Amino acid sequence: MLAPPLPPPPSLVSPFGSDSAVVQLAGSGTAGTGAGEGSGVGLGAGSGAGGDGKAHYAKASWIYRPTDAELRRFWPAEAVRRHISGRVILACAVPRSGRPERCVVLIETPADMGFGAAALAMQPLFRIRPVLRNGKVVALPILVPVAFDTPPLRKR
Repeated sequence: MLAPPLPPPPSLVSPFGSDSAVVQLAGSGTAGTGAGEGSGVGLGAGSGAGGDGKAHYAKASWIYRPTDAELRRFWPAEAVRRHISGRVILACAVPRSGRPERCVVLIETPADMGFGAAALAMQPLFRIRPVLRNGKVVALPILVPVAFDTPPLRKR
C-alpha cells in the first residue's frame, strides 16, 4: 500500500525562530524589505512594515542521499510487518555543507507507524548543501523529504 503523494507544506511557523530576516529562496520572486522598531522582552509588538509573516523553507540540495539498503535498516518494524509505506518531511538547519542539524518532523504519513522517528534516526546519513546567497550561508530551514515507498519483504 503506497501512501498518497504529500501536498506542498502549508505556511508553517519555522522551527528555528524568527523568519523576519529570511527571504524565500525556493522558487521565484523578490524579497521584501522592512523597517520598524519595537521593545520588550521576547516577542513584542512594534511598528513598521516587515515581512509577509510566513515561514520560508528551501528544498534540500543533496550531496548524499541514503541508499535503499540504508533506508531499510530504519524502516519501522510494524510497517514492514504490515507492508505499509510512509512519507516524512523534515525541516533541518544546514549551517554548512554536510550533516543537517536540529531536524524536526513537519509532516508524517501515516502518523501512527513510526516513520517520523525513523526519518529522524536517519539524519546522520544525510549530506545536504546549505542555502547560499551572495556566497554566504542563509539561515533558512531546509525541507528534507524521506520516502519509505515500498516496504522490504522479509525472507522466510
